[in-house]
Amino acid sequence: MSSLVAAVEIRRRENTNNEPRIPIIAITASAMPGDREGFLSSGMDDYLAKPYRPRELDTILQKTCAN
Repeated sequence: MSSLVAAVEIRRRENTNNEPRIPIIAITASAMPGDREGFLSSGMDDYLAKPYRPRELDTILQKTCAN
């Protein structure tokens, strides 16, 4: 199962079972134009392309997990 399919399935189960939203962040080497939009449209909350700086990850975690 790809990460995109997994994210769609997680969101489906959350909705079906009225469960709280689980934060999903893509951390990937896929950094082609349109990749970010594909990850976000699958239900992921954010996207981070490798290589990344620890500060970038920290910022995304704070933003995503604060909700």
